[in-house]
Amino acid sequence: MKKLVFIIPLMTISLLASCGGKSPEPEIFHKVNFDGGEYLSIDVTECKDQTDLFAKISLKEQYLNNYEVPQIEYYYEITCNDKEIKDFRIYSNNNHNHVYLEIPKEEIVGDINIKTEGYCHYLTFTGETDESKIYYYFPEVAPVKPIDIKYCNDLTKLDWQDWAAGEENAITLKGDKKTIYVWNKQSTLSTAAHGFVSFNTGSDGSSNVLSDGNIMSLVNFSGLSHHCFLNLFNDCKSLVSTPVLPATALVDYCYSNIFQNSGIRVAPKLPATVMVDGCYGHMFYGCSSLVEAPKLPASSPSSYCYESMFCGCTSLRCVPLIAFKSFGKYSFGLRMFEGCSTLSYIKVCFEEPMLPNDPTEYRLMNWVVDVAAQGTFVCPQVCADKDTYNDFSGKTIPVGWTIDNDMSH
Repeated sequence: MKKLVFIIPLMTISLLASCGGKSPEPEIFHKVNFDGGEYLSIDVTECKDQTDLFAKISLKEQYLNNYEVPQIEYYYEITCNDKEIKDFRIYSNNNHNHVYLEIPKEEIVGDINIKTEGYCHYLTFTGETDESKIYYYFPEVAPVKPIDIKYCNDLTKLDWQDWAAGEENAITLKGDKKTIYVWNKQSTLSTAAHGFVSFNTGSDGSSNVLSDGNIMSLVNFSGLSHHCFLNLFNDCKSLVSTPVLPATALVDYCYSNIFQNSGIRVAPKLPATVMVDGCYGHMFYGCSSLVEAPKLPASSPSSYCYESMFCGCTSLRCVPLIAFKSFGKYSFGLRMFEGCSTLSYIKVCFEEPMLPNDPTEYRLMNWVVDVAAQGTFVCPQVCADKDTYNDFSGKTIPVGWTIDNDMSH
């Protein structure tokens, strides 16, 4: 994902809070660091009534020459005293030139650090050479529900043009039209008999295509549905980067097989913390150029949610985090890292390792088969203490790996 860099010469930061009519106590001042730059301090007024009290931080962006990059959305990462703040609200005014962050007052115990990463409102494709092409097609049958996919080359004009399916309608990404923005005016990509829309960039991988922007423009920003992005970029050998997947509310099998056997090098962020059945199944299967897995912050698994997720990713070296602690009854990780022959680092929060000859589903069957012979497995002590061979699932920790119980790594 490309990082969009903006020049923000001036920024006004203030903090407002409703105190329910009660007299505030003396003001407490903290600094705000926004994308590495230190700005005015804010005053945090400690009110006696702490019920549902949020601090409202106003970030007014003023661009040089009144220029604004159009159609931009943001990821926000907010920390205070090195602790991540997850409970915050974001909204903007009608002109989208003023962003407000609301943070629980009790979370503001020191200086606040705000980092942003911008991405385009629309799914984007950019060619690396004048030979790069992109098209979409229906793998099985023509759609029963209408699909109205359009594209444009200039977001300042939004001159949307109809884009028909089929390789004969492939768009060549070159010159001043090497980037296109894509939008489906309908809220679905589904077709009859699971014939979903798929994109293709050619099979030889010689003319790379970069993708970025919000994948939700393909469903008109209406939210996910069952199987909605199934096989979307399957076998796109020339696709080397991914769009943004911002959804936090998933639906069964929504991203299943989405990048299978593609040429992507970096995985997208996966912000969802609640898993549903099959949501990430086979998601990166066979992505032989992928080097590092994204963090998986979910607090608990669901059936087949990680099945074969990275199976066959022969360049994968690092799994920075699998966050949930207990497995439940679900068969969630079958063949998850099978065949990841260079994988040598995994960090998990498991507090419930496999037990010997426990036939309760095949929860982690073959999940670390054929990984690197040596590596580091970071896990809580309880996971390492009780990990034993299971006839159904093997071992949680790869044989021959070093165990590290320091979860701060």
